[in-house]
Amino acid sequence: MIRVERIGPEAAAAVAAVAESVRYRKETADGQKGYLVFVGTEEEYRERLSREGDLFWGAWRGDELVGFLICTDFGEAVLVDQIGVSPKARGLGVAAKMMERLHKERRPARLLASIMHKPRRNERSIGFFAGRWGFACEGEYEEEGFVWGRYEWWAEEEK
Repeated sequence: MIRVERIGPEAAAAVAAVAESVRYRKETADGQKGYLVFVGTEEEYRERLSREGDLFWGAWRGDELVGFLICTDFGEAVLVDQIGVSPKARGLGVAAKMMERLHKERRPARLLASIMHKPRRNERSIGFFAGRWGFACEGEYEEEGFVWGRYEWWAEEEK
């Protein structure tokens, strides 16, 4: 059984381990499995998870962290910065449970996410955000040698 709860800096080592397990590697990246491009160190995650006002959830199976969701709360919109799920927990609905928790606790009017389009299109993330949650790709931009899709979701009453 997966449980989702708020996390803080005490979870930094576990978050770094999950992030590392899904790190983008040019030579082996598989867009069907999903990946994270910008993976931090334990200390970077500890600092990030200490920020006031932002939103952090962890997904646990027993006492093991198997997923995390890190968001920046801009008030009028929430940016999904990173969502990572351990390869051994894929297919268990971990990412969906964390997004459901975000919706339940924060009730955002607008959500934003960036997903890699080039050099390796992240099909799993696109399918999750666009297919499952109804995000729309609003354009592309280049940053640090990558092409990213800019995805947005609006609550029905806000459109």
